[in-house]
Amino acid sequence: MATRMTINGVSTCTEAGTEKYERFQSGIGRRKRTLVQYDYRHTDGELFTCVKPTLDECRTARNKWLNAKQGKEATDEHDLSNADSQIQRTYRGIGRYL
Repeated sequence: MATRMTINGVSTCTEAGTEKYERFQSGIGRRKRTLVQYDYRHTDGELFTCVKPTLDECRTARNKWLNAKQGKEATDEHDLSNADSQIQRTYRGIGRYL
């Protein structure tokens, strides 16, 4: 199958904030299904890719991924501020067993 979305298995979606998609058929004989391969390159450079029956479903999955990513970034900042106290508690706990 020829594809414009990959070159040697690497996504051609390289610009930050862009999306690419293409439709393809999967299956044999009467069981063929049309699916959409979707790539989205986030502004931080991370690639989101999925295969779904419709473009709308792909974009919905991308939006869920973006929301989870934003939530994760917010909790990562909080986790870093508490990292020192967590390390100190761990060492105190280990010290009891030594």
